Amino acid sequence: MIIGLSVVFRFMNKDLYGNEEFVLIFAFWLYMMGGAYGSFERSHIQADIVKELVANEKIKRVLTFIASTVQLVSCLVITYWSWNYFLWGITMGARSIAWKIPMVIPQSAILVGFILMSIYSVVDFSHETKKLFVKGQENV
Repeated sequence: MIIGLSVVFRFMNKDLYGNEEFVLIFAFWLYMMGGAYGSFERSHIQADIVKELVANEKIKRVLTFIASTVQLVSCLVITYWSWNYFLWGITMGARSIAWKIPMVIPQSAILVGFILMSIYSVVDFSHETKKLFVKGQENV
């Protein structure tokens, strides 16, 4: 809406000074919360063609466990990196050019998003671990 409004204003030779800064902050939070929600729903993109080609259910559970492990490790590593990026943002004290908004606000979206994704990855990992190693949990 802001971008559309900006186009209309430019057509009338007016300018919405610094509107991109608000779009940037909104986009960061929207993307990261969308990623966290996809992780919560377990609806994130998966490349599971191998599971479709394998008929043995035990092998499918092992492959799902491996994918869940890789997902968990990846999320934890990126969460660590985003924590360092967040701290760097606080230390540097960067602000946006037009409205002087602290850049740590959009940067914090990355940290919060990956913390949530890591939490959901831990839950998913524990669920897949139970399915693989605990008797009677195969069909949960």
